[in-house]
Amino acid sequence: MEKPSEDITCWIVTEGMAGTENQCLGVAEALNVKPVVKRIRLHQPWAMLSPFLGFEQSWSMSPDVEPPWPDLVLASGRKSIAASRYIKKMSGGKTFTVQIQDPRISPKQFDLVAVPAHDPTRGPNVIVTKASPNRITQERLAAAKKAFPQFGDMDSPRVAVLIGGSSKAYKMSPKVMRHLLVQLAGLDARLMITA
Repeated sequence: MEKPSEDITCWIVTEGMAGTENQCLGVAEALNVKPVVKRIRLHQPWAMLSPFLGFEQSWSMSPDVEPPWPDLVLASGRKSIAASRYIKKMSGGKTFTVQIQDPRISPKQFDLVAVPAHDPTRGPNVIVTKASPNRITQERLAAAKKAFPQFGDMDSPRVAVLIGGSSKAYKMSPKVMRHLLVQLAGLDARLMITA
């Protein structure tokens, strides 16, 4: 892309989950592009078989995903893959597609894939990250330090612990919580925990 960042058109494509959407927003902010967020829902059988089915059509998802195609797509989440592939195909490859998180399919279907180190996907167009893309900046940390003076010296070692709940793939149980507490007790840092 030879355009200045303010002229690059960008879509963020997710299924609307805050965690995946924020990763895309963090990348867009780092690139200094102003994205249009598109939260898509897949129709059957794509919803059940994504990302493996393929053969996406305009009516495979809603709301409709249609031209004019953007210069850049930042997509994250399993159900965003169908839209990302569809946009790449329909734009004739002119839209640069970035899939954030492991798509569980060949990374060759995208221009760039960013996966965390614990995921297995690798390839010439795969970037392996140590942490998830996010929206944290020095400016936001400084503003938060002023907004929450009760947290005191933010220069001391701190560990943020974000505790989710049970999901389709994961069960939060008392046993899991006890194991987490043992791990956290062994850290030489001040903890900031939110559930």
